[in-house]
Amino acid sequence: MNSFQIKLIALILMTIDHIGEFLFPQCDLLGYIGRLSAPLFLYILCWSIDYTRNRVRFLARVYAASVIMDIIWILLSIGGIHTDTYNNVFSFFFIVIAVVMILENKTLSKISKICIILAWQAAAWILVFVVMQDIIANAEYETICLIMHSLGMVTYSEGGWFWLILGVIIYYCKNDNKKLIIGYTGVCVFRQVCVALAVFPRILYFLEFHIGGIISAIADAIFYFFYGADYQMAPIVPYNMYLGDYQWMMIFSLPIMLLYNNRQGRKTKYLFYIYYIVHIVLLCMLSNIM
Repeated sequence: MNSFQIKLIALILMTIDHIGEFLFPQCDLLGYIGRLSAPLFLYILCWSIDYTRNRVRFLARVYAASVIMDIIWILLSIGGIHTDTYNNVFSFFFIVIAVVMILENKTLSKISKICIILAWQAAAWILVFVVMQDIIANAEYETICLIMHSLGMVTYSEGGWFWLILGVIIYYCKNDNKKLIIGYTGVCVFRQVCVALAVFPRILYFLEFHIGGIISAIADAIFYFFYGADYQMAPIVPYNMYLGDYQWMMIFSLPIMLLYNNRQGRKTKYLFYIYYIVHIVLLCMLSNIM
C-alpha cells in the first residue's frame, strides 16, 4: 500500500469523524471510526519529512496552512458562523516537523536539542501569558488560537504533548516494523492506562494539595503547562477506558501502517491541504443550518 492510498484512507476516516463531530455529536460510532485517521496522517507525515526535497519549505508550507486555517475560523466567527468544535491539525503537524528537524540537526548535542525545544515552548508561554496578557484577556477565542498556533505552542495545538511524543516515536521507528509495533503499541497502552486511571492528574493534585509550598507551585506550573488553561477540569476520577475515552481505537491504525510499501503513489501535494480546509468550512456551515 503506497502513501497516497494510506492518505486516502485517512481522509475518508477523518471525514467520517468530522461528520460526527460537527453534525452528529451524539453518535459515538463515528468517533470510534475516526480515531484511526490522525495516526495514519502522522505516519505519512513522518515519511514526508524524509522524502521532501526541502524540509524548510515543507515546514513553511504547513505553517502557512495553519495560519490560513485559523484566519478562516476568525472569518467564520465574524460572519456569525459558530460551532462548539475547533480544528486545525496543521498547527500540530508544524510542531512535529519542527521538532524532528531540531532532533535531526547533526551539529547539536542531545541536551542542546532538548533545551532548544523546551526554551521555544517556555518563550512562547512567556510571550502569550506575560507580554501579551492584556491582549489575550480581551481577544476572541479564534484570535487566541491564531496567536498560540503561530507561536507553535504544543499544549494548545490540536494534538498536544502526547501526539508530539507519538510523532517522534513513529518517525524514529518507521523504518523497522518491529520497532514500530513495539513503540506504537507501547505508547497507546501507556496513554490509555494513564487516562483510565487518571495517573498524572492524581499525582499533580496530590503534590499541589497535600504537599504545598514550592513543590505545590511547581506542580501547578507543570499541570498548567501540559493541560492548558482548563487544567482544573482535568479528570481525577477513573472511568471506563473503553466507553469514556475511545481514543484507544487508534491502535487499529497500526495494521494499515504495516502495509506501507515505501512508495509514493499518485502525487497530490496540495490535496490534503485544500480538502481539509474546504471540508471543515462546509461542515461548520452545515452545523449552523441543521
